[in-house]
Amino acid sequence: MKYYYEDHNIKLINEDTMKALSKIPKASVDMIFSDPPYFLSNNGITCENGKMVSVNKGEWDASKGFKEDVKFHEKWLKKCDRVLKDNGTIWISGTYHCIHQITYILLKMGYYIINEVVWYKPNAAPNLGCRCLTASHEILIWAKKSKKAKHVFHYDIAKTFNEGKQLRSLWKISTTPKAEKRFGKHPTQKPLNLLDRIIKISTNENDVILDPFCGSSTTGVSAVTNNRRYIGIDNNEEFVNLSKMRLLDIVDENKEEIIINKGENLNMNNIKAKPFLKWAGGKAKLIPDIESRYPEKLKNQSINTYIEPFIGGGALFFDITSKYDFDRIVINDINKELILTYRVIKDSVNELIGVLTQYQNKYNELESIEEKQEYFYNIREMFNAGKGNIDYNDTINEESIRHAAYMIFLNKSCFNGLYRENKKGGFNVPFGKKKTVNTFEEDNLLAVNRILQKTIILNGDFEGVEEYIDENTFIYLDPPYRPLKDKGSFKDYSKEEFNDDTQERLRDFYKRASDRGAVLMESNSDPKNADEDDLFFDELYSEFKIDRISAARSINSKGTGRGKVSEILVMNYNVE
Repeated sequence: MKYYYEDHNIKLINEDTMKALSKIPKASVDMIFSDPPYFLSNNGITCENGKMVSVNKGEWDASKGFKEDVKFHEKWLKKCDRVLKDNGTIWISGTYHCIHQITYILLKMGYYIINEVVWYKPNAAPNLGCRCLTASHEILIWAKKSKKAKHVFHYDIAKTFNEGKQLRSLWKISTTPKAEKRFGKHPTQKPLNLLDRIIKISTNENDVILDPFCGSSTTGVSAVTNNRRYIGIDNNEEFVNLSKMRLLDIVDENKEEIIINKGENLNMNNIKAKPFLKWAGGKAKLIPDIESRYPEKLKNQSINTYIEPFIGGGALFFDITSKYDFDRIVINDINKELILTYRVIKDSVNELIGVLTQYQNKYNELESIEEKQEYFYNIREMFNAGKGNIDYNDTINEESIRHAAYMIFLNKSCFNGLYRENKKGGFNVPFGKKKTVNTFEEDNLLAVNRILQKTIILNGDFEGVEEYIDENTFIYLDPPYRPLKDKGSFKDYSKEEFNDDTQERLRDFYKRASDRGAVLMESNSDPKNADEDDLFFDELYSEFKIDRISAARSINSKGTGRGKVSEILVMNYNVE
């Protein structure tokens, strides 16, 4: 067979569907998604972007009469039946113009209907005639060759599309956004969210997916993105070329991800991870000041272990691991939810991305700020209900993935990107009133995942890292800051109190690590910002070097609490 475009995972065919299907090997396809002509081009009008436009798609969508339309559907369905494996399934989209005919034909062929799904389009075009109900849905038929055939259905993945509950057969998904049409328009292009859902729940990786009327190949884009193989057929060269452009764009975008997944080819300097959460006390803006004070042992590559006992958002962690090689990396934090999220990214990043995509899309599809607010507080309630009720040290599972997704979603949609707990340990930051949220960057989460593969992740008191310390260790300490007198200082990272007694216990830890030969740097607040006579840290670390640097607070519940202050850096070495 001659292909319009071909690589290991993609085959595009520019030919009549019936002829092309006859050339595909028998029983070679795992799943078919078909978006056949609906035969609804009837010289009517509709509304598109506020303009009246014709509903006519082209000659291929014009009805030839009831009998001829039925014959056409019978013909392509029988061709598809030949290439579909015995345990394969077929998804077919349609409206009342064709879907009932197709369902009847399937039943006559002996197929078993697994589900009928209603795809509800909340942003469907209005009814200009005002003499009937506004069409705002399409029907999806999911079927298999026989009732006894064992079809693929990923029940747990399906639940991720409904906040951990069973996925129902009414799907609220908006029509195709403009961003997905940047290479050109196809009149019946399906949204990527729809195909992602179908492909993830009803196929396995490396499965062969066929679209006999591929159009602009949204099916192919989803298939390739989700590590499936794709065959697309269309007799219109313009649409096949559009498919090719979209698919090649996805292939190019995935090159970086492929490098990450291969591991041995990863160049951390080219793929630099960054914090995936906004976290109080983040050090991104202070990295130049901190980096200029790195110990010579680090610069000379004499350090083989790097430890952060208070990881937080990890700005310095991601920066330093992109610039220096370590045999061992250890991170820790007292916050269970934070550490669980790191563990989920390490062990199940792709599943996490799927759940986050669902939450993000649902939030952004809601029309009013009141609906978004209700959705936010529902997520917050479920997050708090799960706190303490999951096994934070157990193997990562569906429940922990969902909990981590709650954590990231709330961080990105709450007021000022703040994580704060009340005395009972409940997350209590209010709604951020954002029209849209972008909860994650996929490339960044994949890069974070790669770094965490060589990282030991601990959850507990800072002293828990002590067993990993030796003379070739560099430790960066970024504890909850000591509050300034009469000033608002954020310290509600968790319900556990970090008071002066804890600061003194941290000093004792610092001294023990120093006595073992480790090099240490600690960040903390400068009491002199509020009281020139407050010598708490000067006396506490009197035997070590203390530098004062300028810093800007970027997270505070009150705008007046943001601004320039000085911080201290405590080092047990001299800076060259």
